[in-house]
Amino acid sequence: MPIAKSSDTTWAQGGKSQSNISSRSSLYSNEAPPSNDINGDRHRLGISNENSFEEHPFPSSIKQPSLQKQPSHLGSTDSVEVESTATERISWIQQKCGEIVDDERTQLFILILISLNSIMYGAETYPEVKASPVAVKGFETVDMIILVIFTIESLLQIAFNGFRRFFKDGWLVFDLIIVMISWLSVEIDDLRAFRVFRAFKLVTRVSSLRKVVVALFSIIPAITAIFTLLLLIFFIFAVMFTTLFKDFYEEGYTQADYFGRLDLTLFTLFQLLCLDEWSGIAYEVTAVHMWAWAIFIVFIVMSAFVVINLLIAVICDALQILRTAEEAMSEEQELAEKKAKYEEETTKIRDEGESVSREKIQQKCNEMQQMLDQMIIAQENMSRTIQYLSIALYAERKPDELMNITENMAHESMEGFGGSRNGHSS
Repeated sequence: MPIAKSSDTTWAQGGKSQSNISSRSSLYSNEAPPSNDINGDRHRLGISNENSFEEHPFPSSIKQPSLQKQPSHLGSTDSVEVESTATERISWIQQKCGEIVDDERTQLFILILISLNSIMYGAETYPEVKASPVAVKGFETVDMIILVIFTIESLLQIAFNGFRRFFKDGWLVFDLIIVMISWLSVEIDDLRAFRVFRAFKLVTRVSSLRKVVVALFSIIPAITAIFTLLLLIFFIFAVMFTTLFKDFYEEGYTQADYFGRLDLTLFTLFQLLCLDEWSGIAYEVTAVHMWAWAIFIVFIVMSAFVVINLLIAVICDALQILRTAEEAMSEEQELAEKKAKYEEETTKIRDEGESVSREKIQQKCNEMQQMLDQMIIAQENMSRTIQYLSIALYAERKPDELMNITENMAHESMEGFGGSRNGHSS
């Protein structure tokens, strides 16, 4: 047993028992054993000098790994590095373009330019401005500078969003179309009047205007149905008015030809719809036929009051739906932000817990190592105590044989640990 061997070695070597304890402790702590006991340790572990690591670093059946690099891998690695560098550069450019176009100062600057450009188009209509060549030249120069700035903004938007995302955004496409029309108006004089369309860029910049436009587009099916009903009412009453009152102008009953043809009747009905001097037309016709007022009243009530108010109600309903959807989206965004914050805090707590657990594990390992060293020292002390007690008892019974055994073991200890174990067995 290991305790018996340790007892023999300590009793044979006398004062060198402490070095034996340190050598045993070094085996548990992964330290190198003392140099004077290397051969003995190799003999106990069954390792011969012929198979030592210094003489045979690699077995004969295992080939040493080749350190040469394949030339083909170099080319692929270089290409991957070039592609990654180009991708990072493109991403950096897109990020910078996004920072420029999405900056609040840039948006405010563009909004000021749109307002200034719209005011300039209104001021150009005054005769005093047209009569001054200096003012006309100054207006054209400023207009060209503003157009160049708008073009640069559109190019930055394309660079930031990419072609696919850019053309999926209707507002950005609308801005690009306005810029293209403005460039065409520079080259074609007949299109100069269309430069005022640039004022529509205000719609893309003001959120309240965007909401109204989005609401109108969202109720296109309902508006289509309402306009279809309105056109049907117009057609029915246009045929009726033309059939009944087409000869009134020729006969001198009316001052103008209101109902001579179908197209003239449609225009007159639109005038009635807008409530523009409808009473004068109604009085001229009612002076001939007393019952004609009923037809006018029915048409005005059905068209001007019912259909138009129905259209307004649909638009208001669409705005209310849009407002509700925006509130729901804002709530979802707040929930998403709270969720992201919660996940971030959870991840932080988990990371802190893992670091604390690793420190605790390391601390436990150190404590176990210390306990193991203390157990080894206690085992050696106990074995030494047992040895001394055994010698004392044996000395009381047979002092002569004890002296002989002591001399023999001292002699064998000079020859090594192997002889010491044989002498003890005998």
